[in-house]
Amino acid sequence: AAMAPQPLLVAWVALAAVAVRRAAGDGHAVVEKIREAESEGLPTAMEALSEALEAGVPEAEVEAAEDAMQTRAIADLALLSEVAAVATHGVTLSSDLKQALATTKVDIGRLHSAFQAAEDAGLPAEEISAARTLLKAELLTRLSTTTAAAKTTRSAAAVEQLANAIAAGQAIGVEQSDLEAARQAYQEELTTEVATADLAYCAHAVQHAGQARVKVPAQLVDWAAAFEQVRNVGRLPESQAGSLPKYLGAIKRAREVKMPSSPELENLEAKAKVSASANLNSALSHAELEMVTKYLGELGSAVDGAQQAHVPDTTMQAVAGQVQTFAKSGLQQAMAGTKDDTAVVEEALRLADLAGLADAATARQSLSSELHARLRSAKAAVAANPSAATMEELAKALGSTQKLAYDAAEVAAARQEYEKQLGGTFAAADMDYMQRVVKFASLARAKVPPELIQWSATLPLVQEAAAFPADNPKLLPKMFSALQRAEEVGLPDVLELTELRSKLQSCALTCLNKVLTKTGDAATDQDMADLIKALESAKRAGVSDAVLATTSVRVFASAALQAALAGNRDDLGRISQAFEVADLADVSDTAAKRSALKSDLQARLSAGKAAAAASHTAATISELGRAILAGHKLGLPASEVAAGRQVFEEQLVGSFTASDMPFLEAAVSSAGNARAKVPARIAGWAEMQSKLRAATSPPGGGAVALPRLLNAISASKAAGLPQTTELTAAETKAKEVAAAALQEATSSSVVTLIQEALAVAVAAGVPEADLNAARAVLNSAR
Repeated sequence: AAMAPQPLLVAWVALAAVAVRRAAGDGHAVVEKIREAESEGLPTAMEALSEALEAGVPEAEVEAAEDAMQTRAIADLALLSEVAAVATHGVTLSSDLKQALATTKVDIGRLHSAFQAAEDAGLPAEEISAARTLLKAELLTRLSTTTAAAKTTRSAAAVEQLANAIAAGQAIGVEQSDLEAARQAYQEELTTEVATADLAYCAHAVQHAGQARVKVPAQLVDWAAAFEQVRNVGRLPESQAGSLPKYLGAIKRAREVKMPSSPELENLEAKAKVSASANLNSALSHAELEMVTKYLGELGSAVDGAQQAHVPDTTMQAVAGQVQTFAKSGLQQAMAGTKDDTAVVEEALRLADLAGLADAATARQSLSSELHARLRSAKAAVAANPSAATMEELAKALGSTQKLAYDAAEVAAARQEYEKQLGGTFAAADMDYMQRVVKFASLARAKVPPELIQWSATLPLVQEAAAFPADNPKLLPKMFSALQRAEEVGLPDVLELTELRSKLQSCALTCLNKVLTKTGDAATDQDMADLIKALESAKRAGVSDAVLATTSVRVFASAALQAALAGNRDDLGRISQAFEVADLADVSDTAAKRSALKSDLQARLSAGKAAAAASHTAATISELGRAILAGHKLGLPASEVAAGRQVFEEQLVGSFTASDMPFLEAAVSSAGNARAKVPARIAGWAEMQSKLRAATSPPGGGAVALPRLLNAISASKAAGLPQTTELTAAETKAKEVAAAALQEATSSSVVTLIQEALAVAVAAGVPEADLNAARAVLNSAR
């Protein structure tokens, strides 16, 4: 409330006030809406007043609300005579909006919102223009003051305010000439001279240049980015792990872009020296001369960091002897080894270079000679006797030479020799050799034929599966998967593959014999499914017909087929399973029984068609549906099945009465079996019959729900359902329930209950005498 009014604040409130006055001028407002919106700011208040225009609230209430708004606004903002002169009515502003208006930084988003609210409220263009003019004048003043401040004080706040004033002027429509003058002043702050004098100020100016739409020289962009990195990294403590690489990275970037020196950069360089010195002393203190190769990486990084950080010469000279001792010992130990651990050799050479050892160049020359001699020897050994051992040695020699002493011609010739050995023919006995040479091919950077890559990946799967127990059926999927993969990639018949096939056959026969402990005529559907799976597994595993013949599978299959054909003829799943088992078991009379079944199916379908056409009963149409399904599932020609379906659909054409409903409902129920189309009208009738039954006699003996019953009756009549027994029963039940409800309501003498019960009773068809009696009670109760 103590906030002093500013020209921009006055203009803003003036704009808001005329918007409110315009919206409320028609004398309508929703008082509660306005009260709720008081703390929400101008846009919400405007929405409330817009709704009020259609609400027709009395004018006295509108005036009271306006007075309350005016009192609240003046009390909150302490507006002086300038505000009173332009605003007849006040407006409530939210606390965050007051704060945005009071600061020296213009909230451009709220400027747009204010003008949008004025336009939405229907303010005349001249009033909006007047408000915009007032804001332009204030922004011109701000442009002038912030430009001067930026030139004289060169503070981060000043340049930020100038950028904000330029952006606000652009948004509100200040003349471009005035904006360009301000941009020119901003541009003058973006020079190398200014940056050299005050890099932090320049970085801040670069950061806000986009808001002012000012182009920044590329060099200053680089300087600003490097400065920000220096400043951010400089906040990391020296003791924090990983700080030194970040210090050095930021310093390196600053040097690369030739950034001028600054207190922040000097501070970071000092921190880097402290951190690098600590790292170097730490590495030297716990390194062991006898096992120096373990510490080569750490020592190298510490010395390198110290040199990059420009640790004082006095410090470096104090430890130079110790560093050289470690470097010399590390180089000797690394050169004495096999050179297979190339990282150790590289770290030893790096430390030797950093320590300034004169022996480093001699060591490199000796290393090169040694590695190339080893490479030539390994290549010759492979050419003379290609074995797993010689190929491994050649791969290791290639790996070391490629990293430590690269001679393109010699390396290429050695790699060619390695790849040559991968291009031959591999037999089952060569698989161990094949796996090892493929394994080391990556070290030699040699190309491996795709077939060998596949074999190398598949062989472990086969070896694992071959080790599985032969009496565990749960492992069959994994065993078959390994076998299938081996066959797909053409893996040679290694010993493990032979073992896998043998175990698969044994496991499959175990599963088969487990099912065969029962007799075929007593087998369940699950037994039949298990037998089919076991037979398929046995055949897939390569169990011969001769071996299968030694089991009782054919006797079992024959008995199961005979039982299925003699049983329920509509148990199609069982019959199908029985024929599948008979085929897999190679039962001798399977073809004859299939032919006899076909004749039986044809006769059944022919009889079903004739009976359905002759007599429209639930039994005949249901039997035809079952006969069609049996023919479809058990292999009748498609043309014969289609002919049966056509006869089925023909029975549903024509006019029907209530007496035909049992037939029609059976036809709808059996249409799925026959895969037949049912006219929508008949399908709708069958659905209505089900709804009527459920509504008349709810499942579980529940109470009848009258609304549901009436809806079922109404829907049935709308669907054109004939007056079936179910429809008549539903209507009778509806009258009974409605009459009872009406009697109960009249006994209560409650007007509304009687009225509701009467309405339902009329809809249910309660006799007129009962209705008149209830009306009399209703008239007496009024």
